[in-house]
Amino acid sequence: MKSETVEKVSGNYTLVPITEAIKPKDGPQWCYKDRYWAVKDECIMFFKGFAPQCNGDKKIAESINQRIHPDCETRFIPVIFRKADRGDF
Repeated sequence: MKSETVEKVSGNYTLVPITEAIKPKDGPQWCYKDRYWAVKDECIMFFKGFAPQCNGDKKIAESINQRIHPDCETRFIPVIFRKADRGDF
């Protein structure tokens, strides 16, 4: 995936501001619908830039976040868009 200028890297995680992630992108994109996300500093998280840190089940998301992301909030976000590269398909 191509990094957008609004993204920032924190260790193994890419942080994407929610305000940008809820906007549809031009061209190919990933769409994540009705998910509970690990949210840090008003950003959603992707492990190593690709694997979204979210789940469709609230209890599972909260359990994982407590163990892996204890400094994050678990938040329901109706839709997230992420620009895709040709190599993603």
